[in-house]
Amino acid sequence: MARKENRVNLGKGKQKELIAATANKFGSVKNLSKELRIPYSTAKGYFNEVVFLPESIFNKLIEVNNFKKENFCFKVIPSNWGQLIGGR
Repeated sequence: MARKENRVNLGKGKQKELIAATANKFGSVKNLSKELRIPYSTAKGYFNEVVFLPESIFNKLIEVNNFKKENFCFKVIPSNWGQLIGGR
């Protein structure tokens, strides 16, 4: 089972910019996915803003680009955000 981790909402377009800036350092989104040790389809989902970034991935992207967290406007969302109550 996947571990539960808070997500980071950067706002529309900002997550894609962060992923693109990092992917340029590694050559492509595919190479970035290998570096982060995540599946390529997951990296594409982050790039296309289908899902929010987990905090750990966000921190790695910030570190790789030598950005400061204070320069980003983001919200931390709980891991169960958007889930529906089952059995009803």
